[in-house]
Amino acid sequence: LGANRLGEHFITIADPDSPMVEIARRRHFRETFLDQPRLRGAYAVFSFWGLVPAALFGVNPITLLDRAQTMVINAASCNQADNLAARLGATLATMAQTGRDRLTLFTSPAVASFNGWLRQLVVEEAKLPLSLSAGEAPAAPDRYGLDRLFVYLRLRGDDQYDVTVRVLQDAGRPVVTLHLEDLYDLAGQFFLWKMALTVAAAQA
Repeated sequence: LGANRLGEHFITIADPDSPMVEIARRRHFRETFLDQPRLRGAYAVFSFWGLVPAALFGVNPITLLDRAQTMVINAASCNQADNLAARLGATLATMAQTGRDRLTLFTSPAVASFNGWLRQLVVEEAKLPLSLSAGEAPAAPDRYGLDRLFVYLRLRGDDQYDVTVRVLQDAGRPVVTLHLEDLYDLAGQFFLWKMALTVAAAQA
């Protein structure tokens, strides 16, 4: 390609004060995305660090952010009955206070990668006496201890864990079911869980 055209094949995501910004300018990178340093941790999924790779994989970043904004608006409600984050956070706190401090997450296979993100988020929320089990093979109710709170992240049209969850509910085990219309609804889950764990930590 030659040194003069090499930069055309690179992009960079960097903080405004990063040395990469100057390198990208000198090498004539195809694009430079200046990130916002305040978007770190769990919210990095809504920064260029999350959105640019998603766009390269064919995800529409506008739709992704719209779904997150829908959950933000929902969380602004003062009515706890309508505020999903407040309800989930209160449930997590109440269950933890009664000894059910181990979350067991069942997710539809298409969104199973969400497990890793949520596990890291739970670890970061050090104020909460919560642990997360995700990716376990479903078992009969009597195989689980009484420290469990089950969460079912169900993608519309996927019933893989419906029977498992119904058996747990019939056995009197606490189950929270969260419904996703499609894959873009994961953006709402990113915000929902961050806000819910903040609510739970405030009640811990």
